[in-house]
Amino acid sequence: MRMKNRSLLIAIISLSLILGLATGFHVFYSLFLISSAICILSIIWAYFNTWGLNIEYHREYSDLRVGNSIRTQISLHNKTIFPKLNLSVTDLYELSYNPAEILLNIPAHKKEDITLTVLLEQRGVFSVRGAMVKSIDPLDLSHISRGSRLPRELIVFPKVLDIPPFSMPYGEITGEGASERTDPLGSTSISTIREYQPGDSTRNIHWPSTARTGKIMLKQFDSGKENILWIMLDMDSSVHSGTAPYNTEEFSIIAAASIAHAYFKIGWAVGLICHGNQSYVIHPQQDKQVLDQIMIALATIGSEGKTTISALFAYWEGSLSVKSDNLVVITPNRDPYFINLLESPSNNATPLALVIVESDSFNESWDKQNTVRHTAQGNLPIYSISKDDDIKSSLSHPYQRPN
Repeated sequence: MRMKNRSLLIAIISLSLILGLATGFHVFYSLFLISSAICILSIIWAYFNTWGLNIEYHREYSDLRVGNSIRTQISLHNKTIFPKLNLSVTDLYELSYNPAEILLNIPAHKKEDITLTVLLEQRGVFSVRGAMVKSIDPLDLSHISRGSRLPRELIVFPKVLDIPPFSMPYGEITGEGASERTDPLGSTSISTIREYQPGDSTRNIHWPSTARTGKIMLKQFDSGKENILWIMLDMDSSVHSGTAPYNTEEFSIIAAASIAHAYFKIGWAVGLICHGNQSYVIHPQQDKQVLDQIMIALATIGSEGKTTISALFAYWEGSLSVKSDNLVVITPNRDPYFINLLESPSNNATPLALVIVESDSFNESWDKQNTVRHTAQGNLPIYSISKDDDIKSSLSHPYQRPN
């Protein structure tokens, strides 16, 4: 609105001056002088409307993570004998697509206390400033802002969802035909406890956890593998699509952060490999500092890389992996060649799951059932996430369980 009003006023000033010089009519000179005076007075009004205004604020920082909020308590004290009219107070516009804003008037010698809550909608490293007060003249022509100019750096971490660890795709195979399932009793030690999923055998019910939670909980066995997990995140720019915050990049980041947190919570060593606008190779460790490094990497990484998921897998397999490592791959790429490569018994990976963020789901003509049916051909559990899905539910229930 301000830009339209200002543009209109500038057009009137310019046109009246041109017509006055061209025709010599006093009416055009009068229009030029009046419109110029209005423009100057609007600037003076906006400036003096913030004069004598004292601004103090206090922020409550807790868990700086997408989906959480920051609350700011702002105190405005008008120390003059004139009221302060049409003030706009904003805070942390750098962190949100919809920054918190409030319009108010402050009487002479009065103090106003307000609280603004900003929802964190973007991950990353941000340089933020204090609460800003903007004075708006009555015609909405001039805006003058006041507030802290000293920046402070904040890291906003990606959203983390509370999901269960993935089911192990190894162990002894029991049963025949369509009823075949991985039997975790082929191993001797329990790795973790997870919630029952349709098709699971009830012979592995963990009764103490079932009684405590009120849900059917199953014992998950480790099949002799070490509790080491690599998360491979595809940040190849050619396979990502959508516009933030609803794009394959953000959904992949949420999936990676949630999986890392889920496995760290049960005592696994977790690592990350991804090549985007920056390259990260974080070796798995059961260490809170390593988990923090992963979260920082996920807060700053962008899908601007040129390394395909097949090339990234080949590099990891040849240089970083050992036979006891487990792997989760997160990618928007449904390339059959890579899926076959991942499932091949000749490679050095022990794939726990493939998480596919469906890039086509951002197209209105997308058919989810056909995508899953054409993709899920082997024994690797595949978790599919589309634009309109609940990500937590999608990461909790695979479309294909091991046969």
